[in-house]
Amino acid sequence: MELIQKHSAIAAILAVTMLTFALMNSSNEPMPSSSASGSCHHIWYYDLNTRELFRAPYDSGNPCDAPSGPRADGTPAGVFATVYACGDCDDLAARQIVLSKPEWSDGRCWTLSRLDDEDNWAYDRRKTVHEYLKIMQSRCPAGTALRHCKP
Repeated sequence: MELIQKHSAIAAILAVTMLTFALMNSSNEPMPSSSASGSCHHIWYYDLNTRELFRAPYDSGNPCDAPSGPRADGTPAGVFATVYACGDCDDLAARQIVLSKPEWSDGRCWTLSRLDDEDNWAYDRRKTVHEYLKIMQSRCPAGTALRHCKP
């Protein structure tokens, strides 16, 4: 005990490190597999042409090439997607999707976002995340929590 008191800063750092490691490994979900590009971290993307989700390495960019090819204007059709569900993430009908993409305007890069069933993109996703969560939770049946769904 005296040793811990003398080196309390080291003990605190060690405790936080162990807690972080335990939390990171507490998920029941398997680790994503490696991709051809060497990245092992896959995320959801949304194909604007087909209105379907697909998985790709995080470093694919935003926008990125989509399985369906480019949009009519020649730009990539894949955009970042954050997927939620009312209850079971495997239930496709329960999924709700927030899309985001960058756009340059007035010399600045803005984040545009929208729900997948909306047509208009809104500026600066950070200002509207809580708004989207409220909308999506209101669509869930009473007593069903909105869950974040990982790829």
